[in-house]
Amino acid sequence: MKRRRSRQELTAYHEAGHAVAAVSLCRRLGKVTILPDPELKSEGHCVLGPIGKFNADIEWNRRTELKAERDIILFLAGVTAEKIVTGRYPAKMFESSDLRKVTDLAWRVEGDDEKITAYLRGMQERTKALLQSPRAWAAVKALASALLEDEEIRPRTARGLITRAMKRHA
Repeated sequence: MKRRRSRQELTAYHEAGHAVAAVSLCRRLGKVTILPDPELKSEGHCVLGPIGKFNADIEWNRRTELKAERDIILFLAGVTAEKIVTGRYPAKMFESSDLRKVTDLAWRVEGDDEKITAYLRGMQERTKALLQSPRAWAAVKALASALLEDEEIRPRTARGLITRAMKRHA
């Protein structure tokens, strides 16, 4: 049985999950924080940049679809890290802006309600496999621990923590 964790600790794992996924997928990483942001209505956040903006009128092709899949993994990485730690998805998962973005992107990729459910299950499994690799999980734990200590980590420091943890567990 997994031990009960504080909301702040879960937020640290959530944001660390986003950050490690970003580094693993060669995306730009901004600051990572567990400080609440009333404006964003979030308990913390990981600044990622730039996330694809997909218009309804753009032509969808394999390249666009791959970019959308990377973004889906980035958005799922937070709740997936929480699930790895606690054994279950967070109770407020369906209220999250991450999940709204995931659903929107999945709809654009699949365009069919019946296919979206299966597609998202597959994307959840890909995200879980990414984060559960020994290298990535060591990086999630290292960054979560640093966040609990400092509450806000600058981009260069966050990337350095992640890459060092990954190298130690290569």
